[in-house]
Amino acid sequence: MDDDDNKPKLNVVAFRKPEEVETDKDINVDMVLEAAQGKLKSVVIAGWTEDDGFYFAMSQGSIAENLMIVECAKALLVEYMIGGIQTDE
Repeated sequence: MDDDDNKPKLNVVAFRKPEEVETDKDINVDMVLEAAQGKLKSVVIAGWTEDDGFYFAMSQGSIAENLMIVECAKALLVEYMIGGIQTDE
C-alpha cells in the first residue's frame, strides 16, 4: 500500500488580495452586491437588515464549503486589522 493512499484528499485554496481600494467609510450595500455580480463561483452573504435583524444566505449546499468561505474572509479581515496585507503600489 502506497503512503499516498493514506493521505487525506485536500483542496488547496489560493488566497488572493481583496480589492485594492480600502476605505473606513460605509459603502452602499447595493453597490457592493452589484460589484460582485458575475464574478463569484460561490457566495455567503451576512448582514443586518433595515429593521436590525440578521440576514444570512449561502449559495453552496455544502456546509463545509460555506464555513471555508467564512473562515477565509475572517482570516483576511484579521490580516487587514494587524496590517499584514499590503496593496501593490
